[in-house]
Amino acid sequence: MRVEDEYVFNGDMVGAYNVACGGGSKATTRAEFCRYVGLAKSKGLMPPDWRSSDDRELLKGAEDNIHFAIEKSDIVEKFGYSSMEHVVLRSMAKQIIGPFGAWV
Repeated sequence: MRVEDEYVFNGDMVGAYNVACGGGSKATTRAEFCRYVGLAKSKGLMPPDWRSSDDRELLKGAEDNIHFAIEKSDIVEKFGYSSMEHVVLRSMAKQIIGPFGAWV
């Protein structure tokens, strides 16, 4: 969801949006996702028993999805507005990356 938020709130074309306008490739998006996970790990935001094999499993599971921006409406549709999942995701991204305009 942070890819969409960077565009909506800051006007930055990052991740899948950057690729869509010719600024990179799927490999670029994959590298950004890996940096995002690395930042989360460096800030202690992954489970304490996280292993390198978990990195591989996460990337394998995410590979089909990281090349598309996910909007707040997608999250609300899947989890419901009252779940506040969109708020959780935004808060987590801010802890990992920082404020809008700071990208991996």
